[in-house]
Amino acid sequence: MRNFFVLGITLSISLGLAGCASSRSGFSTRPLEELLQRACAPGKDLREVSGSVWMKVASRESSGQFPAQVRAVDGKRVDLEVTNLLGGVEARIHVDEAGYQLDLPGKKGRQASQERGEGHWGGIPLTWAPDLFLGRVPCPARARWSELKYERTPLGGVKVTLPRGLGGDQESFEYSFRRFEGEPWPETLVWTKTGAFARQVTFQMDDPEKDSASPRKIVAKSDLGEVKIRWTRRDLTR
Repeated sequence: MRNFFVLGITLSISLGLAGCASSRSGFSTRPLEELLQRACAPGKDLREVSGSVWMKVASRESSGQFPAQVRAVDGKRVDLEVTNLLGGVEARIHVDEAGYQLDLPGKKGRQASQERGEGHWGGIPLTWAPDLFLGRVPCPARARWSELKYERTPLGGVKVTLPRGLGGDQESFEYSFRRFEGEPWPETLVWTKTGAFARQVTFQMDDPEKDSASPRKIVAKSDLGEVKIRWTRRDLTR
């Protein structure tokens, strides 16, 4: 009986692993260019998204968890209104290509204040914030796709690398996939930048939206911080 029980566990684990592998190995014959297209497909037709999110952040700049109202426009800017559990406004955050602006309204025991920043927040490049809230996955600029070097990863994903820049910097994007409606859907992205300002950010995506394939859950993590986003309501404009 004991041997039969052990055999049952072994078979269950083996079948589970085989199922997991097969769900990804089916992508190993897909053209690499197609996999990159699939990675960059979620949310590509969206022009504006508004709604509600629950966020959790942890970095040297700030830490905490809070609900927020969001409006993201065409991958160029995003506005967040952070509220407390009673619906009162605690902060307003604006992010665009130039950086971010944080406005704290005055209230009892606190003066109104403003903070500006640029480059990155918690090691995560701010240039991707509007796209992430819109529902897109970070990708290399399409104008440079002809310059990319493609590699197939062991799990049937794709890694693309841009040529080294004048300062020696180089960027790579490594995507892994799972099935969504029968097609590859980007489950993780590891973005790596080498050179003078070396950095690595891991993105985990989950809960794809039926209409747009956009992830409703996103975790972005670097060695300097982490941001978790979970949508509770999304209104889409194409």
